[in-house]
Amino acid sequence: MKMNPRFAAAAAAFVAAAGLFAGRASAAVNAYTGTGATAGTNTGNLNIGRQFSVTGTGITLRDLGVWDSGGDGLINSHTVTFFQVNSGAGAANATVTPITGGSVTVPSGTAAPLDTGFRFTSLASPIFLAPGNYSVVVYGLNVTGGDPFGNGGGFPANGNVTDIRFDPFQFTANTSPSYPNAGDPGNHSSASFRYDLGNTIPEPGTLGLFGAVGLVAHARRRRTGR
Repeated sequence: MKMNPRFAAAAAAFVAAAGLFAGRASAAVNAYTGTGATAGTNTGNLNIGRQFSVTGTGITLRDLGVWDSGGDGLINSHTVTFFQVNSGAGAANATVTPITGGSVTVPSGTAAPLDTGFRFTSLASPIFLAPGNYSVVVYGLNVTGGDPFGNGGGFPANGNVTDIRFDPFQFTANTSPSYPNAGDPGNHSSASFRYDLGNTIPEPGTLGLFGAVGLVAHARRRRTGR
């Protein structure tokens, strides 16, 4: 059976694009890991996170996570929010801007998948972050009757993300997007994220390719009566 050249070309492009998307779907890596971290002992309602630099070709942000002490489920649900650090990175009272679309609620219990000590929830849509300084914060941790922060954990080691060695925190009842006004150069497992290297968000033209292939296939079936 002879294949229409236009259909063959569209089908080949479709296969190439599908393979590219499949590769992107499996490319997400963890930033901070909580393996080996131990529960902190400071009591009170705590908002705490990390500051870091995005380097190289940037990253595509996909999931945000909360450290789960013991890996046996979160007692409470927690909001996790991403910020761009405009100035003052590496110190208290940084000037920040919340990233539009960069906040999730990680549910209590074990519904959110556990990965290297963190329970993750996906963003509504992935977000590309260009090189610069950023921060991720989890809200409402509490050693007493809740979910503690962790002492220790692993720093980013998968490329394009470098920890600034300053963890912002504040003991307060403030909710997202209030940003912590204190911090220290310690290593505290609290919030993390998963990302792709570079910009892996499909271009509008690439997305349109799938629709074009479908139209070509439909027209071909009509001509052949199939």
